[in-house]
Amino acid sequence: MLLAIVLGWAVLIGTLAYFTERDIDDDRAQTLEAAVQRAETLLPLFGNSVQRALDDTRLLLSALQLALEPDGGDAAARELLQRFGAPQDGMRQRISIADARGRLIASTAALPAVSLSVADRDYFQRLAAPDAPGWILGKPVISHVTDDWTIPLAVRRVDADGRFAGVLITAIDPQWLLVMAGSMDLGRTGTVAVVDFDGTVYLRRDIARHQDGVASTIGTTNPRLIVLEPARSAPSGRFSGTSALDGLRRFGSYRVLPQYGLIVAYGLGEAEVLTQHTQRA
Repeated sequence: MLLAIVLGWAVLIGTLAYFTERDIDDDRAQTLEAAVQRAETLLPLFGNSVQRALDDTRLLLSALQLALEPDGGDAAARELLQRFGAPQDGMRQRISIADARGRLIASTAALPAVSLSVADRDYFQRLAAPDAPGWILGKPVISHVTDDWTIPLAVRRVDADGRFAGVLITAIDPQWLLVMAGSMDLGRTGTVAVVDFDGTVYLRRDIARHQDGVASTIGTTNPRLIVLEPARSAPSGRFSGTSALDGLRRFGSYRVLPQYGLIVAYGLGEAEVLTQHTQRA
Protein backbone atom coordinates (compact mmCIF):
# COMPACT_ATOMS: atom_id res chain seq x y z
CA MET A 1 0.00 0.00 0.00
CA LEU A 2 2.76 2.42 0.97
CA LEU A 3 4.66 1.57 -2.19
CA ALA A 4 1.58 2.33 -4.29
CA ILE A 5 1.17 5.70 -2.59
CA VAL A 6 4.84 6.56 -3.15
CA LEU A 7 4.65 5.54 -6.79
CA GLY A 8 1.44 7.54 -7.22
CA TRP A 9 3.07 10.66 -5.80
CA ALA A 10 6.11 10.11 -8.01
CA VAL A 11 3.93 9.89 -11.09
CA LEU A 12 1.99 13.01 -10.05
CA ILE A 13 5.15 15.03 -9.38
CA GLY A 14 6.69 13.87 -12.65
CA THR A 15 3.56 14.85 -14.57
CA LEU A 16 3.43 18.27 -12.92
CA ALA A 17 7.12 18.82 -13.62
CA TYR A 18 6.67 17.85 -17.27
CA PHE A 19 3.78 20.25 -17.86
CA THR A 20 5.41 23.02 -15.82
CA GLU A 21 8.60 22.78 -17.87
CA ARG A 22 6.60 22.80 -21.09
CA ASP A 23 4.65 25.87 -19.94
CA ILE A 24 7.91 27.64 -19.07
CA ASP A 25 9.38 26.83 -22.49
CA ASP A 26 6.22 28.06 -24.22
CA ASP A 27 6.24 31.27 -22.20
CA ARG A 28 9.89 31.87 -23.08
CA ALA A 29 9.25 31.32 -26.79
CA GLN A 30 6.20 33.61 -26.73
CA THR A 31 8.15 36.35 -24.93
CA LEU A 32 10.97 36.26 -27.49
CA GLU A 33 8.55 36.11 -30.42
CA ALA A 34 6.60 39.15 -29.19
CA ALA A 35 9.84 41.11 -28.82
CA VAL A 36 11.19 40.26 -32.27
CA GLN A 37 7.83 41.10 -33.84
CA ARG A 38 8.08 44.51 -32.21
CA ALA A 39 11.56 44.90 -33.68
CA GLU A 40 10.27 43.94 -37.13
CA THR A 41 7.57 46.60 -36.81
CA LEU A 42 9.89 49.43 -35.75
CA LEU A 43 12.95 48.71 -37.88
CA PRO A 44 11.42 49.77 -41.25
CA LEU A 45 10.75 53.24 -39.82
CA PHE A 46 14.44 53.73 -39.06
CA GLY A 47 15.59 51.97 -42.23
CA ASN A 48 13.35 54.16 -44.40
CA SER A 49 14.65 57.29 -42.65
CA VAL A 50 18.27 56.33 -43.35
CA GLN A 51 17.46 55.45 -46.97
CA ARG A 52 15.61 58.72 -47.53
CA ALA A 53 18.39 60.77 -45.92
CA LEU A 54 21.03 59.21 -48.18
CA ASP A 55 18.84 59.54 -51.27
CA ASP A 56 18.15 63.22 -50.57
CA THR A 57 21.87 63.89 -50.01
CA ARG A 58 22.85 62.22 -53.28
CA LEU A 59 20.20 64.16 -55.21
CA LEU A 60 21.35 67.42 -53.65
CA LEU A 61 24.95 66.82 -54.72
CA SER A 62 23.84 65.84 -58.20
CA ALA A 63 21.88 69.10 -58.49
CA LEU A 64 24.89 71.12 -57.35
CA GLN A 65 27.06 69.23 -59.83
CA LEU A 66 24.74 70.24 -62.68
CA ALA A 67 24.83 73.85 -61.48
CA LEU A 68 28.63 73.94 -61.72
CA GLU A 69 29.97 74.93 -65.10
CA PRO A 70 32.41 72.23 -66.37
CA ASP A 71 35.06 74.88 -67.05
CA GLY A 72 34.00 77.43 -64.45
CA GLY A 73 37.13 77.13 -62.35
CA ASP A 74 37.74 77.48 -58.61
CA ALA A 75 36.16 80.93 -58.33
CA ALA A 76 32.86 79.70 -59.78
CA ALA A 77 32.84 76.76 -57.39
CA ARG A 78 33.38 79.03 -54.40
CA GLU A 79 30.64 81.39 -55.57
CA LEU A 80 28.17 78.52 -55.96
CA LEU A 81 28.74 77.21 -52.43
CA GLN A 82 28.64 80.73 -51.04
CA ARG A 83 25.22 81.24 -52.65
CA PHE A 84 24.08 77.84 -51.45
CA GLY A 85 25.11 78.55 -47.86
CA ALA A 86 25.64 76.14 -44.98
CA PRO A 87 23.37 73.07 -44.80
CA GLN A 88 20.33 73.83 -42.67
CA ASP A 89 18.94 70.39 -41.83
CA GLY A 90 21.56 69.37 -39.27
CA MET A 91 22.38 66.10 -41.02
CA ARG A 92 24.97 67.40 -43.48
CA GLN A 93 27.81 69.09 -41.64
CA ARG A 94 29.13 70.80 -44.77
CA ILE A 95 29.48 70.49 -48.53
CA SER A 96 32.90 70.79 -50.14
CA ILE A 97 34.47 70.71 -53.60
CA ALA A 98 37.85 69.15 -54.39
CA ASP A 99 39.77 69.53 -57.63
CA ALA A 100 41.28 66.71 -59.71
CA ARG A 101 44.30 66.57 -57.39
CA GLY A 102 42.12 66.23 -54.30
CA ARG A 103 42.76 69.77 -53.04
CA LEU A 104 39.75 71.36 -51.33
CA ILE A 105 38.94 74.52 -53.25
CA ALA A 106 35.59 75.46 -51.74
CA SER A 107 33.36 74.55 -48.79
CA THR A 108 30.28 75.74 -46.93
CA ALA A 109 32.48 75.51 -43.83
CA ALA A 110 35.41 77.81 -43.18
CA LEU A 111 38.54 76.15 -44.51
CA PRO A 112 41.79 76.56 -42.57
CA ALA A 113 44.58 78.64 -44.07
CA VAL A 114 46.61 75.51 -44.70
CA SER A 115 45.59 73.77 -47.92
CA LEU A 116 43.70 70.52 -47.28
CA SER A 117 43.52 67.48 -49.54
CA VAL A 118 41.21 64.47 -49.77
CA ALA A 119 43.49 62.66 -52.21
CA ASP A 120 44.21 60.07 -49.49
CA ARG A 121 40.55 59.17 -49.10
CA ASP A 122 39.33 55.89 -50.53
CA TYR A 123 36.24 57.47 -52.08
CA PHE A 124 38.37 60.05 -53.96
CA GLN A 125 40.75 57.43 -55.33
CA ARG A 126 37.86 55.27 -56.51
CA LEU A 127 36.06 58.20 -58.16
CA ALA A 128 39.29 59.28 -59.89
CA ALA A 129 39.64 55.89 -61.62
CA PRO A 130 38.72 55.72 -65.34
CA ASP A 131 35.89 53.24 -64.74
CA ALA A 132 34.57 55.07 -61.67
CA PRO A 133 30.86 55.18 -60.78
CA GLY A 134 29.07 58.50 -60.62
CA TRP A 135 28.93 58.62 -56.84
CA ILE A 136 30.21 56.74 -53.78
CA LEU A 137 29.20 56.46 -50.15
CA GLY A 138 32.53 56.30 -48.34
CA LYS A 139 33.37 54.56 -45.09
CA PRO A 140 33.34 56.66 -41.90
CA VAL A 141 36.41 58.87 -41.59
CA ILE A 142 37.80 61.54 -39.29
CA SER A 143 37.26 64.86 -41.05
CA HIS A 144 40.30 66.82 -42.17
CA VAL A 145 38.31 70.00 -41.45
CA THR A 146 36.70 69.36 -38.03
CA ASP A 147 38.44 66.22 -36.64
CA ASP A 148 34.98 64.67 -36.08
CA TRP A 149 33.64 61.39 -37.43
CA THR A 150 31.76 61.84 -40.69
CA ILE A 151 30.21 59.63 -43.35
CA PRO A 152 31.26 61.04 -46.74
CA LEU A 153 29.05 60.88 -49.80
CA ALA A 154 30.84 62.08 -52.93
CA VAL A 155 29.79 62.75 -56.54
CA ARG A 156 32.27 62.63 -59.43
CA ARG A 157 32.92 65.79 -61.47
CA VAL A 158 34.13 65.88 -65.07
CA ASP A 159 35.31 68.75 -67.27
CA ALA A 160 33.99 69.75 -70.69
CA ASP A 161 36.11 67.00 -72.30
CA GLY A 162 34.77 64.30 -69.95
CA ARG A 163 37.98 64.07 -67.92
CA PHE A 164 37.96 63.68 -64.15
CA ALA A 165 37.78 67.15 -62.60
CA GLY A 166 37.35 66.37 -58.91
CA VAL A 167 34.51 65.60 -56.51
CA LEU A 168 31.62 67.18 -54.66
CA ILE A 169 31.53 65.88 -51.10
CA THR A 170 29.10 66.16 -48.25
CA ALA A 171 29.96 65.20 -44.69
CA ILE A 172 27.03 63.35 -43.11
CA ASP A 173 26.86 63.53 -39.33
CA PRO A 174 26.32 59.98 -37.93
CA GLN A 175 25.10 61.45 -34.64
CA TRP A 176 22.26 63.14 -36.50
CA LEU A 177 21.25 59.83 -38.07
CA LEU A 178 21.09 58.30 -34.59
CA VAL A 179 18.57 60.96 -33.60
CA MET A 180 16.13 59.30 -36.00
CA ALA A 181 16.31 56.19 -33.80
CA GLY A 182 15.37 58.14 -30.68
CA SER A 183 11.79 56.85 -30.58
CA MET A 184 12.83 53.19 -30.73
CA ASP A 185 12.59 51.38 -27.40
CA LEU A 186 16.03 49.82 -26.97
CA GLY A 187 15.80 49.17 -23.26
CA ARG A 188 19.09 49.12 -21.37
CA THR A 189 20.91 46.66 -23.62
CA GLY A 190 19.35 47.04 -27.05
CA THR A 191 21.11 48.62 -30.00
CA VAL A 192 20.38 50.07 -33.40
CA ALA A 193 23.14 50.10 -35.99
CA VAL A 194 24.08 50.61 -39.62
CA VAL A 195 26.98 48.49 -40.88
CA ASP A 196 28.33 47.34 -44.24
CA PHE A 197 29.09 43.82 -45.41
CA ASP A 198 32.74 44.10 -44.38
CA GLY A 199 31.60 44.61 -40.79
CA THR A 200 32.43 48.34 -40.70
CA VAL A 201 30.21 50.26 -38.26
CA TYR A 202 28.72 53.42 -39.79
CA LEU A 203 26.71 54.20 -36.71
CA ARG A 204 25.63 52.34 -33.61
CA ARG A 205 23.88 53.21 -30.41
CA ASP A 206 26.04 51.48 -27.83
CA ILE A 207 24.99 50.02 -24.51
CA ALA A 208 27.94 51.64 -22.70
CA ARG A 209 26.76 55.08 -23.82
CA HIS A 210 23.07 54.38 -24.22
CA GLN A 211 21.87 57.50 -22.44
CA ASP A 212 24.00 59.79 -24.58
CA GLY A 213 23.42 57.86 -27.81
CA VAL A 214 27.06 58.31 -28.76
CA ALA A 215 28.29 56.28 -31.73
CA SER A 216 31.40 55.12 -29.86
CA THR A 217 32.19 52.18 -32.13
CA ILE A 218 31.85 54.10 -35.39
CA GLY A 219 34.59 53.36 -37.89
CA THR A 220 35.55 50.03 -36.32
CA THR A 221 35.47 46.90 -38.48
CA ASN A 222 34.61 43.43 -37.22
CA PRO A 223 33.85 40.66 -39.77
CA ARG A 224 32.18 38.58 -37.02
CA LEU A 225 29.13 40.81 -36.54
CA ILE A 226 26.15 38.52 -35.92
CA VAL A 227 23.97 40.23 -38.54
CA LEU A 228 26.37 39.69 -41.47
CA GLU A 229 25.74 36.02 -42.20
CA PRO A 230 21.92 36.22 -42.39
CA ALA A 231 22.13 39.49 -44.36
CA ARG A 232 24.24 37.75 -47.03
CA SER A 233 21.47 35.19 -47.47
CA ALA A 234 18.34 37.36 -47.50
CA PRO A 235 17.60 41.09 -47.89
CA SER A 236 15.65 41.16 -44.62
CA GLY A 237 15.00 38.86 -41.71
CA ARG A 238 15.99 37.99 -38.16
CA PHE A 239 19.30 37.45 -36.42
CA SER A 240 20.46 36.19 -33.03
CA GLY A 241 23.73 35.46 -31.28
CA THR A 242 26.45 36.93 -29.12
CA SER A 243 27.63 40.38 -30.17
CA ALA A 244 31.24 40.56 -31.32
CA LEU A 245 31.38 44.16 -30.08
CA ASP A 246 30.28 43.86 -26.46
CA GLY A 247 29.69 40.15 -25.77
CA LEU A 248 25.95 40.41 -25.08
CA ARG A 249 23.42 38.00 -26.55
CA ARG A 250 20.99 39.83 -28.79
CA PHE A 251 18.27 39.02 -31.26
CA GLY A 252 16.29 41.21 -33.59
CA SER A 253 15.64 42.10 -37.19
CA TYR A 254 17.63 43.59 -40.06
CA ARG A 255 17.12 45.09 -43.49
CA VAL A 256 19.59 45.56 -46.36
CA LEU A 257 19.82 48.86 -48.25
CA PRO A 258 21.23 47.38 -51.48
CA GLN A 259 21.87 50.68 -53.26
CA TYR A 260 24.31 51.68 -50.54
CA GLY A 261 25.62 48.26 -49.51
CA LEU A 262 24.46 48.81 -45.94
CA ILE A 263 22.64 46.75 -43.32
CA VAL A 264 20.27 48.40 -40.84
CA ALA A 265 19.80 46.34 -37.66
CA TYR A 266 17.67 46.61 -34.53
CA GLY A 267 18.82 44.29 -31.74
CA LEU A 268 17.32 43.61 -28.31
CA GLY A 269 19.19 42.29 -25.29
CA GLU A 270 18.01 38.71 -24.74
CA ALA A 271 18.55 38.66 -20.97
CA GLU A 272 16.69 41.94 -20.53
CA VAL A 273 13.74 40.82 -22.66
CA LEU A 274 13.48 37.58 -20.67
CA THR A 275 13.50 39.28 -17.24
CA GLN A 276 9.73 39.03 -16.70
CA HIS A 277 9.68 35.51 -18.11
CA THR A 278 12.36 34.50 -15.59
CA GLN A 279 10.31 35.92 -12.75
CA ARG A 280 7.23 34.02 -13.90
CA ALA A 281 9.25 30.84 -14.27
